[in-house]
Amino acid sequence: MSLRFAGTSGYARINSAATLGNTVNGSILTWYRKEDSTADREIISLTRPGGGATIHAYSATQIRGGYTSNLAGMSFYNVSNGTYIGLALTYADGTISFYAYDGSDAVLVGTDNSSGSGANLNIMTFGNTGAWGAAAVGCHRYGRYWSRVLSLSELTAEFEMTPSVGTPAASTTSLRGSWLFPDSTTNTDLSGLGNTITIANGSTSSDEPPIGGGGSPVNHNGVLLLGVG
Repeated sequence: MSLRFAGTSGYARINSAATLGNTVNGSILTWYRKEDSTADREIISLTRPGGGATIHAYSATQIRGGYTSNLAGMSFYNVSNGTYIGLALTYADGTISFYAYDGSDAVLVGTDNSSGSGANLNIMTFGNTGAWGAAAVGCHRYGRYWSRVLSLSELTAEFEMTPSVGTPAASTTSLRGSWLFPDSTTNTDLSGLGNTITIANGSTSSDEPPIGGGGSPVNHNGVLLLGVG
């Protein structure tokens, strides 16, 4: 199961600096099935008053990352429509990093960096930010947010695991929310904090990635990675 945005107005969003930890540091990730070819359609974003960082669909083959007015950014990974990709964004005051993971075996395949500054993070969004751009059409298997910057090894561990009830994340330190996104109306926060995420204009999809969902097992480098969610 996944949450699908078929139109540009769809989003899953938290709009609260307190809920996001009252901090300049944050990490957000999702498994996303790319279905959009239009430039600057938003996939995930972390914003603050006066600016923010986003990963967005840029064309039929490109995923890009950027900061506020520089949303064109640089292509940090090429992926065809109809393909799942793991995406993560980390934001410390002045430093933004973008990561892309292959949807079939959870291997890191692309990175990029940008810069930004400002006050505490106050909005976290999957889809339409309500500020700069429309939602990218496609499916989100789940979403997670931490009020700290995860290391590369921690991000890799997150994408290698399969989430299930009672197992919200590989790392729970400063985890502020973990949502499986099974449908368009109800989402339980598995972090234990009970943080509600507002969802609008989405629908339930049966589509899932092999990793991070309920798909078939994947054999990577001789290791069987179970996709049972």
